[in-house]
Amino acid sequence: MHQQDTAFTEEGLQRLAEIVRSARGERSYNEFAKLTGVNYMTIIRLERCQVKTPKITTLQKLERFTPFTWEELLAIGTEQTGGEKREILTADDVMPYVMQLSLSEVGRLIQKLGEIVALRTSGR
Repeated sequence: MHQQDTAFTEEGLQRLAEIVRSARGERSYNEFAKLTGVNYMTIIRLERCQVKTPKITTLQKLERFTPFTWEELLAIGTEQTGGEKREILTADDVMPYVMQLSLSEVGRLIQKLGEIVALRTSGR
């Protein structure tokens, strides 16, 4: 597969950095690197917006740890999303991502979901 010709924007790189940081969660760089197959320095550089044109192979390795396909990650990085946002409509849509979270992150998720339920049932 050839490297894309489309340039990543600063805003796109920042959004990609947020996605990678979120996907890594509380894992160390080395732990996340072993899990994804992406070099740990690449992960560090992605999170610091120091990779100006991430390789498609890197995006492909990261996609299973994010709610996005590699094509969507590419579109986010180049800001060519066409205004379309991917929607998650059901709990089943998010379960593959929840299963990859650390136990402490699952705990945080449960707490946040509890807060949402409390707000919605209180009528606010």
